[in-house]
Amino acid sequence: MKKLDRPCVICYVFLYMKSDILLHNQKASLLSCVGMENSLTQMFDQLHDTTFFLKNSDSVLLAGSRSFYERLGFHEESEMIGKSDFELFPTHMAEHFRRDDLEVIHSAQPKRNIVELFFNRFGIPDWFVTNKFPVFDQKRRVIGLMGTTRSYAGAKENLKPYLLIDRAVEIIRSSFRQKLNVAELAEIVGLSERQFLRRFKQAFACSPQVFILKTRMSAACNRLSQSDDKISQIAHDCGFADGSSFVQLFRREIGETPLHYRNRYRLSEP
Repeated sequence: MKKLDRPCVICYVFLYMKSDILLHNQKASLLSCVGMENSLTQMFDQLHDTTFFLKNSDSVLLAGSRSFYERLGFHEESEMIGKSDFELFPTHMAEHFRRDDLEVIHSAQPKRNIVELFFNRFGIPDWFVTNKFPVFDQKRRVIGLMGTTRSYAGAKENLKPYLLIDRAVEIIRSSFRQKLNVAELAEIVGLSERQFLRRFKQAFACSPQVFILKTRMSAACNRLSQSDDKISQIAHDCGFADGSSFVQLFRREIGETPLHYRNRYRLSEP
């Protein structure tokens, strides 16, 4: 192997250090805008069922509570700083996180009670409730975002007014492969369809139909990336009406066809 010239090595080290310093400066700036500096992450370190994260406007992680970075497999916060969701999560999860980030950044409005898949402390995807908030500089420009995640089970305490619909959520999670009827779900929990729709959206910031679709899409993405099963079979097994409608919905939700997603995912594997 050809050895690098000493000036090249020095230049490389300098650029690496400059990048590292830039990230830490961004972290300090964002935390300063929040008004809490490092005490914010220290506070969340004491809340084991709730994690905290801070990102710049490019969705690069700059800070996180201990429970957040340990859930990602890191021993120190510094190991996580500078990484994007695409380096830490499966592509379909990262793309979903990025879409929500951009919505918060462009609208300059918080996005609350996002029900989504995230890694639990065992490294297994599970349902979590996420809240995201824009971070402003002194000129009221959005320069990043911060957020919290809490397991669905842990978030139940905050969702007590809506726990009447919890039984319906469990049915969706366990039976998403079957045909699910919103009116029947409402009847199961003893609400009118109108009441059920309103309470579901209040609790999870989406309709039951969207929640069902997200659950099916997540299962389909997992099958596409982990198996060689035919796309039509995956569509059937994950509760979609047929292969054609699955492809259309997948393109709308994920931004590409199932086949392209599968090929791209496998190309990205080491």
